[in-house]
Amino acid sequence: MIWEFITRKKCQRQLQLLEWIQYSRYSVTELAEKMTVSRKTISRDIEELRQKNFLIKEKIWQINWQSEPNYLGLCRKLIRADPWFQLFRGYLWNDGDTKSSYSKLRRLNKQILHLNISVNHRSGEIAGEPALIVLLQLRYLRDFYSFEEKEMYDQLAHYYLNRPLPSIEKAAFFAGEQLEDFLSQFGIESPLAEYFYFDYLRHHFDNYLELYRSHQQQRSSLYQEVQEACAIIEEVFIQEFGTTEELLAAKLFDLFLGVYQGLPLTLFNLKWRGDTVRDHFYIIAKEFKRRLPFLTNCQLDELAFALKEIFSSVHSASLTLTPNLKSSLLIQERYQAYDTSPRGN
Repeated sequence: MIWEFITRKKCQRQLQLLEWIQYSRYSVTELAEKMTVSRKTISRDIEELRQKNFLIKEKIWQINWQSEPNYLGLCRKLIRADPWFQLFRGYLWNDGDTKSSYSKLRRLNKQILHLNISVNHRSGEIAGEPALIVLLQLRYLRDFYSFEEKEMYDQLAHYYLNRPLPSIEKAAFFAGEQLEDFLSQFGIESPLAEYFYFDYLRHHFDNYLELYRSHQQQRSSLYQEVQEACAIIEEVFIQEFGTTEELLAAKLFDLFLGVYQGLPLTLFNLKWRGDTVRDHFYIIAKEFKRRLPFLTNCQLDELAFALKEIFSSVHSASLTLTPNLKSSLLIQERYQAYDTSPRGN
C-alpha cells in the first residue's frame, strides 16, 4: 500500500518487521542489522506489536493470526493508528486540522513531497494534480472499506456532488469504446467517469491489456513511445523478450500513461525504500529521459526504480502464466540476464 510512505519512521519500521516475520525466521539482532538500527529499538518495536496483539512469542516471534487473520488487515490497523496518517487523512477529504502546529504540517509536507502534493493549512485541503488527488481518494476507499466497485464509485461521485469537480485532460484519459463498455457495465453517470475507469484498469490488468491493444491498433503516439522504450531496453540487454514482450509493453504503457495523467512515479514504486537498483536500470532510465521528452522532469532514481519494479512484476506474472517447466526455466534464465549487469558501458 502507498500509505506507508505517509507514516512515521517507527510505523514504517514496524510494517517492515511484520513483512519479514511473516516470511522468515529472524533473531532480534538480525532484524536490527537489516534495519540498521539498534537492538533496543527493534526490541521496543516488537514489544509494541506484542502489546497490540499483532505478535506472539513461541520458539520465535510470529504473527498472531488469531488476532487478525489477514496480513493486509494488520498493516491497515498500524497505518490507521499512525498520527501522521491521521493528519493526512483529514486533508485528503478536505477536512484537515487548520489548528495543527506549523511544525507538524511542515513534517507532513516533507513526508508527502515525493507524491507531488502538499497540505494547505488555511483551506484544510490537499494541493496537487486533480488526477492524483482523486486516485488517492479511490485508493483510500479501496484499502480501508469493503466497498464493491460500483458502490465505491458512487461514494466518490456523491462526495463531489456539491464540490468543484477536478478538471480532466481528455487526451490523457483516452479510452474509446472500452470506456463506454465500463460505464454501461456499472451504470455510471458521473463527470468523474474517466477517473473511475482508469482506477478500475489498474486493479484489473486484463482490461489494461485490452486498452494497450487498442492503442496498438491505432498506432497512437503513446503506443509508439512504448515501442521506443522497448527498443531502448533491448539495446541495453542485447536480447529480445520473447513471450514476456507484450506484458512488459503493457506495464510500460501503464507507467507512461500515469506520467501523462500527472501521477508521480512513487505510485508505481510500492516496495520499501533502500532496495538495490542495478546500474543498467539507471542506464535505461537515462536513455528514456534523453529520447522520450515527456519523461524529462522525472527523477532519474525514481524512474530507474520503476523499471526495476516493472521487470520484477513481469517476471512474477510470466511464471504464473507459463504453461510448462521448460517455459518457466526459459523465463527464469531471461530474468536472471536482466538482473545482472549488461555489456560494458
